[in-house]
Amino acid sequence: MAALKRRANHLALALALMPTMPALAAPCRLLIIGDSLAAQWSAPPPAGWVQQVHGQPGARAAAIAAALPAAMQAQRPHAILILAGSNDARGAALWPGGDAVAQARAAIAGMARAGAAHGARVLVARLAPLGRQPWWRQLLIGDRQSRAMQAIMAGLVLPAGARWLDVPALLAGRSGIDPVYRVDHLHFSRAGHARLAAGLPPLLAGHCPPG
Repeated sequence: MAALKRRANHLALALALMPTMPALAAPCRLLIIGDSLAAQWSAPPPAGWVQQVHGQPGARAAAIAAALPAAMQAQRPHAILILAGSNDARGAALWPGGDAVAQARAAIAGMARAGAAHGARVLVARLAPLGRQPWWRQLLIGDRQSRAMQAIMAGLVLPAGARWLDVPALLAGRSGIDPVYRVDHLHFSRAGHARLAAGLPPLLAGHCPPG
């Protein structure tokens, strides 16, 4: 019995003298929110991150903004990627006399401010001009949606600390967006998503706290 007690004491002393192992850092959390461009996101998260995708196909920026508070409360993201405005631009192309462009600017800027107030690093994806459209869509909309996208981006003011994910630059080909990066006139292919995801780490670097 005495021998067992001595061994237990030696084991307890050895454990007490062992160096403390550092706790593993919790993954950083990325929230990707937006319209169908977010809903179809197929790339894995950057190293050290986990991601949650909240996409609303067909939604305008105001509807996406309305969903953001609940998504932030549920996910508590360290960073937020916003992909919004393409449906507002389509609305502006179909009804040029409306205020879709101004509404999109206000909604996207509001989301960026809300994310910054939450303490997240906010990334806003620049809208890229449309690619080759079906003939009927070319007759109906032409280049008006692309011009509306450009107008939304040109008038959009982001809060301090927010950053652009420069989609047109990342996916650029010889003339506009390289077709390999798209599956249609608007949406991105798996290669396109992979290329965009490769642009995230420099924008996220140094933001997520360890542990």
